[in-house]
Amino acid sequence: MIHPAMAALTLTLLPGQAPDYRAHIREALAWVQSAPGSYVQYDYVVTAAVRLGLFWLSRDDIGLSYIRMGGDAAGNEFLQFVLGSDPAKAPLRINRWGAATEVVRPREQASAFFGLMRPTKDSSLEAARGELAGEGKPGSHQLQALISRVDSRGAVSVGRLVSIPQDLNVHQLAVAQALVMGPLASGAAQPRVLGRAPHGCHNIPGFLFAVRELLEAAAVAQKAPVARCFVYHSRNYTLTLNHWEPVPEKKVTVQLRGSPSRIAKTYRELRKAQFQILNHSTGSRTSFQILVGASGALRAVPVQIEYRPAWWFKLILNLSPGGTGGRRGPV
Repeated sequence: MIHPAMAALTLTLLPGQAPDYRAHIREALAWVQSAPGSYVQYDYVVTAAVRLGLFWLSRDDIGLSYIRMGGDAAGNEFLQFVLGSDPAKAPLRINRWGAATEVVRPREQASAFFGLMRPTKDSSLEAARGELAGEGKPGSHQLQALISRVDSRGAVSVGRLVSIPQDLNVHQLAVAQALVMGPLASGAAQPRVLGRAPHGCHNIPGFLFAVRELLEAAAVAQKAPVARCFVYHSRNYTLTLNHWEPVPEKKVTVQLRGSPSRIAKTYRELRKAQFQILNHSTGSRTSFQILVGASGALRAVPVQIEYRPAWWFKLILNLSPGGTGGRRGPV
């Protein structure tokens, strides 16, 4: 018997044939695993800041972050965003990381999203310290994984909390991905399905491509607000570029691990863009801002990203001073 929620997804089927959602999930996983022909990678220096009373205590170069984008001869495109602390560098040996990969397949008129993160429940600094104290216990290691497929007919996704034999950090992304692929493809988890309702989102690209499109809008000084809907985990969302303002010049200084002095880099012709994500299911809103290049090699490329996952904690990603042109190569 088909779950009522699944019946909303209209597929081209033979009479009496049930949708094979596991086949859609396996196909999406295969798309994510397929290596693109080439990519450009922008590396970022991760700064973490903790609020202590009225002041922020920050430290530079505590992790790893990059944006990778590319494609192949068939016209398939991908975007990947990776961010995480490095326990060897971060205060209290904090190990928090996540990765998002999105693939758009024009010939299939479809996209796939793969998300992977080390879950945490630290809603406060005190809770974070308590959670860190218990992380070394046997059997306590898990990864939160999500795979989603969106096309003109609807969306299907599977999310799972996967137990793993050992703790992993952001440098071990390939190992983590291999550990969760099997459980996601197994069909043991109930898929979440979204049909193409008239009032829903009909865009096939997801969140990462929506951000890229609105960064381009800010770079060319398109009048705000500008909004793009997208589907995430079979739910409707809207990303809005609420406001942007010109930044003629911005000097960024960072302290790299092992460097005797701070490194300074001055950028020109930028836009400071303010974004908001609306979850149509819950009504919740999330805000973030990006400083984006407006011309030349850095046009529509994030120069600085600021994100506050909690009131007491924020992350600032600054484009690596030595990598403003991006690194090229095969995956």
